[in-house]
Amino acid sequence: MMVRVAAVCFGLAFTAGPIHAQSAAQTCAKMQAEDRLGPINAAQCRCNYSVAEQVLDPDIRALLFDAWHNGKNNIAKMEQLRPKPRVRRQLRTMAEAVQKHCS
Repeated sequence: MMVRVAAVCFGLAFTAGPIHAQSAAQTCAKMQAEDRLGPINAAQCRCNYSVAEQVLDPDIRALLFDAWHNGKNNIAKMEQLRPKPRVRRQLRTMAEAVQKHCS
């Protein structure tokens, strides 16, 4: 279970593009249409989005949501955020919250 959550949080997190203002429903529908949801369903995707809104700082959240919506690799941008431990800590917190609330 934790591996699935980590794959979703980390695998989908690292994509880029301009910051967007798409809703969870729009983003998850687009991901589903493009067959990018992986092992989760649309409801779990929306739950993940909601958890991210609650636990991530705005800069991390913007990169994550943009990544999910556009499907482009954004690892370099995530790695440039400072302080580095903050990014890893927040993504780990998100993964734990997703496992607790979205499974």
